[in-house]
Amino acid sequence: FFFSSRRRHTRCSGVSWARRCVQETAIVEISPVLCKRAENKLKNEHPKLFERGQIKVINSSILDYQEKTNDLTFILLFEVLDNLPHDRVYLSKEKKNLYEQVLVEFDDQNGETNLREKRVPIEDQYVRKVLDLFLKVQEIKKADIHFQEIKESFLEKVYKLFRKVKSDENIFLPTVSYMMLERLTKQIPNHQFIMADFDMLREAESALTGILAPVVSHKLDKSHEKRDYPTYLVPRGDADIFFPTDFQLLKSMYKSMSKQNSRIMKTYEFMDIYLSLIHI
Repeated sequence: FFFSSRRRHTRCSGVSWARRCVQETAIVEISPVLCKRAENKLKNEHPKLFERGQIKVINSSILDYQEKTNDLTFILLFEVLDNLPHDRVYLSKEKKNLYEQVLVEFDDQNGETNLREKRVPIEDQYVRKVLDLFLKVQEIKKADIHFQEIKESFLEKVYKLFRKVKSDENIFLPTVSYMMLERLTKQIPNHQFIMADFDMLREAESALTGILAPVVSHKLDKSHEKRDYPTYLVPRGDADIFFPTDFQLLKSMYKSMSKQNSRIMKTYEFMDIYLSLIHI
């Protein structure tokens, strides 16, 4: 969601601010089916805003988003990061402190038969950039016990203490998240990001296969039933793949490209601070 305002200064806040100052809302969605569904719903509920061109539904990958603006724009990314593709890297067994990236090979044109990993030297610039930032964040975490901004509950600390990753010599890097942030900061320089996602996912075999490894799961007939997979190497479309978000890494990525600081907080902290600003 993109909410843009052409008014630079306002004394309004919350819902009253949105009603008076938001000039345009854009929804960017890669699925044509979901785009059509959203467009029909919004046209039915807000016909005048559609007539005035104040609501737009754009069928596009966020990486192909072309529109540029210098207007103040609020960019809302809720449960977007967990679905974006990641790149897996391994610590090289032959050469200490060197990493190799993974390419996924398969035997058919659709990526459904005999999926397997192939390790190659890192050549992709985004894999290099995000890996460098990840390693720097890990060093800071080790050196500074106050570096972690998110307040963890006692149960979270206990869970993380006993949760053992099978292999910590491989990392799933959020390279496409980096590419998305880089594009949006260039296209929309006067932006305010609000991003919400999961910093920890439920226990699953696939989630223990590496650092920031995903949950790979397929929904069954009943809402509470699901089938978990031990690996992400499943035929295309057979499973949903969700990655946890390392918000310290996300903050570091954003600062590296925008030179701006950001703040990390739990959902309840965000609501405690900003819910009081809403005046209906």
